[in-house]
This record gives sequence, C-alpha cells and structure tokens, in this order.
Amino acid sequence: MDEKVFDQRLKETVAWCTRDPTLPECTEYVVSEPSVWSDTSVFPKFAKSADYLRTAALRPAFYRNEASLFFADFERATQEIEAISQKRTKLLTNQDGSLVENIVGMADGRLLAYVLGTSAHDGISAAITDYFDHDDSPPWDTWLCCVASNSGDYVLSWVPPAWIEDVEAVMHYEYMGTLVWVDTLVFRPEKFKFFDIQECSLPAWLSRYTIQ
Repeated sequence: MDEKVFDQRLKETVAWCTRDPTLPECTEYVVSEPSVWSDTSVFPKFAKSADYLRTAALRPAFYRNEASLFFADFERATQEIEAISQKRTKLLTNQDGSLVENIVGMADGRLLAYVLGTSAHDGISAAITDYFDHDDSPPWDTWLCCVASNSGDYVLSWVPPAWIEDVEAVMHYEYMGTLVWVDTLVFRPEKFKFFDIQECSLPAWLSRYTIQ
C-alpha cells in the first residue's frame, strides 16, 4: 500500500471512529464477550465500553464466524480489512463527505501494530479493557491495513485518544509482543533490542505517522 492510499484510509478510519454514533448504520454494534478470567481483580480495569468501535455493518468473519485476528494470516487479514475499508467508505459517503475532509493528521490518536500469530489467547487484555477481545485484537472499526514483514506480518490500526491509556495498560501485561506502538517499530529503542521488531519490515513512509 502506498502512502496516498494509506493516508486516505487513515482519514476515513478516524472519521468513522469519531462519528456521531446515532447516525443510521451506526447504531448496531457487536457486544464484546466477557473476559475468560474468573478473577479480574489482579489487573487494572477500565470500565468504559468500546462496543461502538465494533460496528455490526463492518464485522469481519475469519473462521466459523469469529471476528478475531487470532485466526488470520496475511492474505485473509488483508482480504477482510479491504472489505471493511470499502464498506466504511460507502457508509461515510452516504452520511456526510465533510467528515473525512475535516480530519487532520492523527487526530491525537496513535498507530498500533498487532503481530499476527503471536497472541497468547489468554484473555488478559480483555480483562483489563473492553478495547481488546480475548485474542488481543483491537476493534475492527479501527483496522487500517496488513503489512508483510520478514519477522511477522502485522495489522496497523488507529487508536482513538480516549483509548491510549487502556492500550498502554495492556502492554504492561501482554508478554508475547503481539501489541506494539508503531513509534516503537520505527524508532526501535535500545530496550527492545532482543525482540524481533529489530528485524521488522516497515513501509518507508510510516515514520510520518508517529508521535515523535
């Protein structure tokens, strides 16, 4: 994907995720499943709901109607994200074209990478915040694209500013390297030198979408 296409998709994603949730086609959501952890008191817990970022109209289906990235490889993730993007574009066009035109940059959000095939599938992320499912997948309304990499293919998504603190909290407990800020992928700080992200392939333009 080239930068021009990515930039347009980012604008549409931001517009969709910050839309008026009472508009038509925006009121039917998929309610997140409860955490599989019987005792969630061992983790910090954020009470707000992210169901508005799981619009039924955009819901993917990877395997046996599951919507989690846990079941996806690069080809399938790309296929589903392309379908989501097309539906999102159509819904935005039907509502108000100015929603996309008014978006500037990252809109105070951040880009998150979800590395395919690495989730511990343990439900810790979902126990901490409704933003993630039990497979560490972020809400599908936020998905942007899938990037092929020699150290693990990954899905890029836009995290709204209201959910950055939740994601940061999850990263303290997520131990498989499934969730990584794009800033970390781009700048590769010394403390991550032992992880595979040191070999991670990046689009040449991705550094323009960091907060540093």
